[in-house]
Amino acid sequence: MSATLLPCNAESALTIAKNKTANVNKEEGGYSRDDLRTQDLILKTSNLLSQLRGYGRYVEAEKTARELLARIRMQYGESSQYTAVCQINLAMILASTGSSAEALDLYAKVRKIYGDERNDMGSASLAILSAPLLVGLGDFSEAETELK
Repeated sequence: MSATLLPCNAESALTIAKNKTANVNKEEGGYSRDDLRTQDLILKTSNLLSQLRGYGRYVEAEKTARELLARIRMQYGESSQYTAVCQINLAMILASTGSSAEALDLYAKVRKIYGDERNDMGSASLAILSAPLLVGLGDFSEAETELK
């Protein structure tokens, strides 16, 4: 297993991720090229944000998360699952820096996107993404509820 090196800054990493998504040139599994590019960008940026948080580079992580969220909101709207994933990413960073109120506000917006249904794939994704956030905020009972 090789170690992944952290890029010199989040801006260059986001540019690299954007450029790599340009290599997707066919439709797969019912997703459009744009959707595949977006999924790839979000995944790569999520990994970067996790690394930045791990290194304590919260300001850079928050800036990158907000930029990606703005871009995804503009392209897919407020009620998109892509927007929800970006909001959870930002909420995780905010929770790490003590901005619990804003993190909880983002989590509430994500819950609206996914609704109260707990039996579909979207809800499973929400549980996987939000449980660590809720634990980080000290809301163990809500985290447990999400994972049921």
